[in-house]
Amino acid sequence: MIKDFNICEPTRIDSHETIKMYEIMRFMMPNNDFTQTQKENSLMDIIDNFDGFILDGFGVINIGNELIKGVIPFLNEVKRKNKHIFILTNGSTNPSVETAKKYINWKIPISKELVVSPRDALQQSLENFKDTKVFFIGKEVTPIKLNNLKVTNNIKDADLIVFLGSRIWNINDHDNLVNELIRKKRNIFVCNPDISAPHGKFFSPEPGYWSLKIMQDANLNEKFFHWYGKPYHPVFNFVKNKLDNYSKKNFKKKNIAMIGDTLHTDILGANAYGFSSILLTNYGLMKNMDIDRIIKNLKIYPSYIVGGY
Repeated sequence: MIKDFNICEPTRIDSHETIKMYEIMRFMMPNNDFTQTQKENSLMDIIDNFDGFILDGFGVINIGNELIKGVIPFLNEVKRKNKHIFILTNGSTNPSVETAKKYINWKIPISKELVVSPRDALQQSLENFKDTKVFFIGKEVTPIKLNNLKVTNNIKDADLIVFLGSRIWNINDHDNLVNELIRKKRNIFVCNPDISAPHGKFFSPEPGYWSLKIMQDANLNEKFFHWYGKPYHPVFNFVKNKLDNYSKKNFKKKNIAMIGDTLHTDILGANAYGFSSILLTNYGLMKNMDIDRIIKNLKIYPSYIVGGY
């Protein structure tokens, strides 16, 4: 039960604590019936198995501000073979076109319209609301701007809460939010369900971490939380529709591979949606971990396990 779970302090997050927190939230995640996996040496070895690839950001393309070696040659080969590429990051602090600038500045061969985040799916959903006052969590975030939304900086006035980012969110901000939610419960729309993000020598707490703490500290049950990022369906629906529209094709889901470093978000989400999944193990969350044991214990099986590019 979440109320009895011991959530570590933000500064003590590591790979093992991250997995434990994902597992306590597993009952909210989509079902995963995939039970087979196979290993390959590199991503280059399986390019021909798929029509397109969707890449996660942190742990697949970069660690912190450092580009992972091998990304650009792999993507160039994918393009040379006329395969399709999308980047799907759970990071939702800024609009996807702004996030795309980072990748383009790194000379990654991708155009801005091929970078997607859960805030794109959330924005579609928010268009259905009328005259709604929204409080956006995250001091550094760029709020979603729609004519039917009224952005408020006073949470007491908010009809709903949107969690976009947590880079400058801290325990004092959390406590203030919890006190207000105890006073008056509200729905919380979470773009980024990630518990943590790898930065080489440390892991940053992400909105999924703070959402778990909110559930526990405000005694707020899961019905108040609406998830838009991986592993949940909304962002996978969004990227599949965008891929089909962009390519003017209707791809079979199994012919599209999600490449990720996290079992509970990238792999579980892809499997549940019907995509194929590739777990990359040399760089991100799963680096230096006993992959076979963890997969067996969690019962989340990627289509492929690959070390690197």
